[in-house]
Amino acid sequence: MANDVGAKHAWLAYVYEVADAVADAPAGNIPPGTTSVLHRAIDALKAMAPGDDHIARAEAMSLTVHRLEWALLGRSTDAAALRRQLRAQSREWIEATPLFH
Repeated sequence: MANDVGAKHAWLAYVYEVADAVADAPAGNIPPGTTSVLHRAIDALKAMAPGDDHIARAEAMSLTVHRLEWALLGRSTDAAALRRQLRAQSREWIEATPLFH
């Protein structure tokens, strides 16, 4: 059981790290493989803790990342707003995630 808790905490951390990396990526580039890590984390959280409130939050962050990718391809002009939204979602993520020591 303790190992499952540790694994869940690791996936929770990955979601935050991905959002942080995307929001602060230089020159508007999203690092390769970023979205796949986010999707793996969401899938792992669904398997470990179905119904956890973090899943809906992570899925919302994933949608924001996809919208940002679209904007960075020149198909939208709201990249700056999406980065702000992702940063806000990251702050909410941290506030909603209990600290484990």
